[in-house]
Amino acid sequence: MTTPIPPTDTTTSTNSSIARLLGEIAIDRQESVVPAGLSGKLDLARAAATIRRCTQSAGLSPALTIAEAEELARAFVDGDDGPFGRYGAGHSFPPTEESGLEVDEVLALCALLAAREQWARGAHSVEPPTSGSDEPNAVCPECGSLARLEILLGQYSERYSVCPVCNAYWRIARVGCPHCGERDGHHLVVYTAEQRTGRALVHCLSCRRVWRRLELRGHTTPPDDLFIRTFEPWPEELLLDQRDEVLPVPLRPAKAK
Repeated sequence: MTTPIPPTDTTTSTNSSIARLLGEIAIDRQESVVPAGLSGKLDLARAAATIRRCTQSAGLSPALTIAEAEELARAFVDGDDGPFGRYGAGHSFPPTEESGLEVDEVLALCALLAAREQWARGAHSVEPPTSGSDEPNAVCPECGSLARLEILLGQYSERYSVCPVCNAYWRIARVGCPHCGERDGHHLVVYTAEQRTGRALVHCLSCRRVWRRLELRGHTTPPDDLFIRTFEPWPEELLLDQRDEVLPVPLRPAKAK
C-alpha cells in the first residue's frame, strides 16, 4: 500500500548537530577502523572519550563528565534508553542550535559514533540470521545493532538491511517487516515524496516501526555514503514522527534482563 507524502520545505531542515557529528566520521576513517576481537565488545574508556568530544562539538551544556559518558557508552551496548533520557533532561544546546533534535537523540548519535569508531569497517556483506532464529531480520548478525535502512540493489531490486554501526548489510526477504515479520501488504504502508525519487518510508502497522528505503538499482554494492543516508535529515519523516501510532527504531535492541 503506497501513500504519497505532501511536499516538504527542505529549507527548514538544516540539522547542524548531525552535520557536525557526521564530521567525526572523517576522523574515524583515519584511524584503525577494523576492530580487534568481537564487535560486540566496546572499549568503554575510549568510547567515553569519543562521546565527550562529540557532545562538546555539539555545544552541550553542562559538559558530560567521564563517568556520565562511560555510562552512555555502556547503555548503548545494553540497548538501554534510560540514561539518554535522564541526561537529556538535564542538558541543553546553545540558543542558536537549529538541529531539530532532542538532546537525548544527539547523545544517542554520539554513542553511535563512539561505537563506529571501534566497530565500523567498509560496507561488507554478511550472512543473515540462521533459519529459525528468534532475532528479527532488522538485527545485525555481526554486531547486534538495529537496521534503520533497507536498500534495493541491482536490476532485480534485491533487498538488504543495513547496519548503521558496523557497515554490514545482509539479504532479507523481498516482502515483509524486518522488525516483526509481518508479510501482509495491507499492514505495510509505503510513503513516498514526489520530489524525492528513489527513497521512501515504510510503516508497519503491526509493530508500529518506521524505517527508510533506498532504491539503488544502478548499484550492485552499497555506495560509500550509505551511513550518512541513514541519519541525514529526511523532512518527510517529520510527518510520521508526530503520530502516536509510530514507534522510533532504537539504535540497539534492549537486552533481556
